Amino acid sequence: MQNRWQRLLAYGLIGATGTVLYAVLAYLFIMRLGFANPPGSALAYTICGIISYFGNRTITFRSKAPVAVEAPRFIVSSLIGYGLATGLPLALQLAGHASPILAILAVCTAVPVANFFLLERFVYKSPMPR
Repeated sequence: MQNRWQRLLAYGLIGATGTVLYAVLAYLFIMRLGFANPPGSALAYTICGIISYFGNRTITFRSKAPVAVEAPRFIVSSLIGYGLATGLPLALQLAGHASPILAILAVCTAVPVANFFLLERFVYKSPMPR
């Protein structure tokens, strides 16, 4: 059984991997391939979602629950993450702060915090009894 600190460490390592990958991909999509901030950020987030799901399911939360139970919850939490990964750059752009670096940093900060809460309290919790 993992204690809270072990879970946070595992989440941090998986999250750091996903965050670095997100930052690299977002930078490439936006700065090198010419995507606008919001869609470039959303595409990078999509790719990193795969790492997050499998890493957190197997390592962080060591879930044995059926994928059919967790997958819809993960999709909902991912949609919230999409909202942040797309909405933060858009909000910054609309506020006159169009810097891709600022947008990337905002996403790299806000999404992990929201995501841990959602994964722990919503996605990888035991199914509700009938």
